[in-house]
Amino acid sequence: MSEQKEHIQQAIEDLATIRRAIQKAESGETANPIVLAVTLQTHLLLQSLAFIFALLILVVEFFSNHGNTASILLSAHHENLRIFGLIQTAFLLCVLVFSLYFIVRRAARQSDRDFQHFLSRNFVYLRNLSFLSDLLVKYAVFAALILAKKPEWIAPMFFIFTGDYLLQGRFFRLPVSYGLMLALLSFFGGILQFQYDSPFLFWPVANIALISAISISCVLGERRRLNVAKSEALIS
Repeated sequence: MSEQKEHIQQAIEDLATIRRAIQKAESGETANPIVLAVTLQTHLLLQSLAFIFALLILVVEFFSNHGNTASILLSAHHENLRIFGLIQTAFLLCVLVFSLYFIVRRAARQSDRDFQHFLSRNFVYLRNLSFLSDLLVKYAVFAALILAKKPEWIAPMFFIFTGDYLLQGRFFRLPVSYGLMLALLSFFGGILQFQYDSPFLFWPVANIALISAISISCVLGERRRLNVAKSEALIS
């Protein structure tokens, strides 16, 4: 059993090494401390916003006795509510995507880098609008569930969507080992919600809040190590 664990751990470390090598080869340059500092600050801002947004939804769900979940479930019986829900969700996603690209573009200006080059170097998942196309696919699944009058499946699918983002290394700033573990937990959470026919949004949103909190911790750790490296360079 111990040998099997060692092999799994080694495979995870090898995967992390390969990912870093690919990203470095794609960037075509060594890490600039100033650019890295701006990048980490941007990741910290994005993860913090995701955490706050998820926390707000959790508070509303808790104090409204799962009001958001109830609204989604009611859409199965009211066509106007279904259409309104789809439009409202599309608008919210547009605002979130615009805010994401605006924040990253602002970071590119701060680091005095070309926007596309900055994306390729520090936010690979945003390059060539791949994040947007993937989000559109997920919205299509959401819309299909609403139009098929299966709103009770939306919460489990949010678990699956989160696991998919973790496997692809999108948005969250996590080590590969953490990403794989949290992806498996997200898939398991989605399966449990399907199994027990639970429609509550509280659990997948709580999962996102937890992942965002872990991601914030990882970014803070990276920034702390960067500051230590700067201090050592100044001393030497």
